[in-house]
Amino acid sequence: MTIAKQIGRNVFSLAAAEGINKLISFLIFAYLARVLGSSGFGQYSFAQAVLAYFLLPVSMGLNLIGSREIARDPQTVPYYVNHIFSIRALVSLISFFLLCVLISFMDKDEAVKQVLFYLGFTIFASAIALDWFFQGVEKMQYIAFTNTLKQILALSLILIWVNSPGHLPRVGIYQSLSTGVAFLWAMAVYIKWNGRPRFVFDWPVWKDLLKQALPIGVAMVLTTLYYNFDTLMLSYMKNDAIVGWYNGAYRIALTLALPAAVVFNAYLPALSRYKQDEQAGLIVNKYIKTQFYLGIPLGFACFLLAPKIILFVFGPQYFHSILPLKFLAWNVLFVYITASFGHPLLAWGLQNQFTKVIALGAVVNLLLNVLLIPEFGMMGAAVATLAGEAAVFTGAYLQFQKQIQVPLLKYALRPLAASLIMSLGIYFSLQKFDNLFLPSLTGMLLYGGTLYFLEFRKTQSS
Repeated sequence: MTIAKQIGRNVFSLAAAEGINKLISFLIFAYLARVLGSSGFGQYSFAQAVLAYFLLPVSMGLNLIGSREIARDPQTVPYYVNHIFSIRALVSLISFFLLCVLISFMDKDEAVKQVLFYLGFTIFASAIALDWFFQGVEKMQYIAFTNTLKQILALSLILIWVNSPGHLPRVGIYQSLSTGVAFLWAMAVYIKWNGRPRFVFDWPVWKDLLKQALPIGVAMVLTTLYYNFDTLMLSYMKNDAIVGWYNGAYRIALTLALPAAVVFNAYLPALSRYKQDEQAGLIVNKYIKTQFYLGIPLGFACFLLAPKIILFVFGPQYFHSILPLKFLAWNVLFVYITASFGHPLLAWGLQNQFTKVIALGAVVNLLLNVLLIPEFGMMGAAVATLAGEAAVFTGAYLQFQKQIQVPLLKYALRPLAASLIMSLGIYFSLQKFDNLFLPSLTGMLLYGGTLYFLEFRKTQSS
């Protein structure tokens, strides 16, 4: 199978599953936002923000190291799986213990403590996650099935047994249970292929893996800080309702930005192997082009359709989420462009450079959160998020240019032109149709048609 076909199959497998997963996630978020109310949804969002920091040590960047090395040499599968599994099993025990200590001292409602405790069991589920293995051997369909199974189980359990604000702790139980079941299924597949992972303690090997993963782990900590530090600040400085409104907007922006990671995951094996290959230019060109062609129209469309999206997904009680989403729409655009130039650095083993880039964005984001949230609340948080991502893009592009010279406008002009025409169509469609679907369909048709015309003209002229 050619590289292009393999990447295409990977993208299709992950994109199809992610499409289903994001639809299910929308249903879960919309249902929880309506059933729990803005305050309950804010409490749930706070619990997830706290949990994110305790999930970080379990990964520590080992996922990417394992995927990258397996992609380069499939014979190393047992070696990396055994060692990474062992490290993560030990770290998960420590992380869960520290979470329990924090919960015991936390000055929050009992319901928040309970949901955070139950969500904490996902730490153990994450320790056995093998999505990085399937990514390394380019069996993306197994990642797709695992994630879909997890979402379907969570949706089913939540729809049946969560139907009032008082059921907030149950959300943590059902999400941890569904995650555990899905990851155990993936583990069973691995065992069928390669036998059971063995717990091994080999400190020199652990030390080497942790040393390689450290820059990525630091980058993950910094990324987590600038993705959810605003939620923590809003929770302690404002109130649960404001946290709920902000996270209503933020969840939508995150959902729209997630395909950027899907594209990178699909290209990671090829990017890891072919940096020095004659096909490197073709692979990098297709990767950047895919990110730009997805991210630019999503940013424009999200800005224009923000009111319709919020009211459709969460209902009128989340009216205050509309303005933050308009700001975060441009963050969606920046995420894709940043991924175009930042993520390949990881595939090429340039973890230190990537960490410096993330550190820049984190500093900008944290400083602006501290300065803006006390005065401007969730709007200050949205501005800080956008500014942080813009800083990351700037740093990533400069680092990327040191490896491969890429003219930014080469990739941006066509999707920008098509997005502007799409935006006009959405704007006028909104004047005529008071719903989300017809303006969205109009925009998609205009964007696709314009892009096809521009690409056709390019082909004809060449």
